[in-house]
Amino acid sequence: MSYKNENGRKGCTLFFVCKGFMMVDQSCRSSMMAALHAVQRFLVRKGYKHGRKKGSQHYRLREKNLIMRDKYVKRMVEEDNLNTRRIVYMDKSYIHKNYCCHEDSLYDPNDEQDLMTMAMHKGQQYCFIAAIMDVDHTIPKESRTTEQKARLLMDTLDIFEGGKKQTKDYHGMFDHHYFVAWMGKLPTALRSRNITNAIIVMDNAKYHKKFPEDTPRKNNKKSRLQEACTEYGIAFDLLDTKALLWEKLHGYIKENVIPVVVKMANDAGHDLIYSPPHYSDLQPIETVWAIVKGDVGRQYTTETTFKNVLVRLKAAFNNLQSHTVQSCIRKANCNLRKLHEHVQQTEDMDEPDDGDSSDSNGVNSSSEDADSSCDDNSV
Repeated sequence: MSYKNENGRKGCTLFFVCKGFMMVDQSCRSSMMAALHAVQRFLVRKGYKHGRKKGSQHYRLREKNLIMRDKYVKRMVEEDNLNTRRIVYMDKSYIHKNYCCHEDSLYDPNDEQDLMTMAMHKGQQYCFIAAIMDVDHTIPKESRTTEQKARLLMDTLDIFEGGKKQTKDYHGMFDHHYFVAWMGKLPTALRSRNITNAIIVMDNAKYHKKFPEDTPRKNNKKSRLQEACTEYGIAFDLLDTKALLWEKLHGYIKENVIPVVVKMANDAGHDLIYSPPHYSDLQPIETVWAIVKGDVGRQYTTETTFKNVLVRLKAAFNNLQSHTVQSCIRKANCNLRKLHEHVQQTEDMDEPDDGDSSDSNGVNSSSEDADSSCDDNSV
């Protein structure tokens, strides 16, 4: 995706303001400049690349993210055409105590001194994780049983209270050890339904892609890196520095060592696919979360307690209908098809020239190197 305008970041800023994502006083130069800088930092942090062509500017996905996107789209379109395998989508989310979805404010704008009360978005929160499953397309619609329809896999649902020291990003409530333990439930849930050779789709969270504990890491001692080279059959010289040893190991690990959860899925007879970053509309379970949280949020009042939220959250999951899940999956598949058509249409188009150096396109080369490196014990 790219944004081309008199000024790329200005176009994005105006778009965010138009959609109500930002509030900016456009008549105030300092306010506008602060917003422009904030948007630029946001876009770069989200993986977009800043460049120039004939005086114009644009943002587009980094090359590695484009490759991930194209691989995912190609694979999922092929599977959608075949319709012979069940597809399972998993994800996690959270809801805080004061989450609400009312159209009208809970506060009187003419309250004493006309003070505007800020919405409460902090405090205690429940984290949850689960998986949904597509219909069995090999069975005629009129003959499908409950287990052959699209549905939430209730035996994979886990709801827990966030820790006392809650992180700003709810992903901090999850870690590799927790996720591996949860991942053990998924093959069991599929096996109990006699489902084999399924495709499991999850996002690119770091803890989804951790390597086994005994995998060598960049910060290991030189002797450990040498041992790893010997184990993997990689030739090295005793005078090689840690940097040289890691360069050899890095490429081997990336090509030959698979993440823990991928091995768990493969051992159970399933395939695991990572969805590309910045394309949440391809993940139907994101829409399912929105429906569930909306159901809880519409019941919010100023008297709502943290326990009330849990009761309503469980009820929302229990009331989730098969046709609702299927509608979310159908919409995501529609988005997948549209993206596939868009990618195909742009194949024959000239790409904008980003310049010869990272300084000219507004992206620091060190940040790109950091993105492409093998971070410790993860992909």
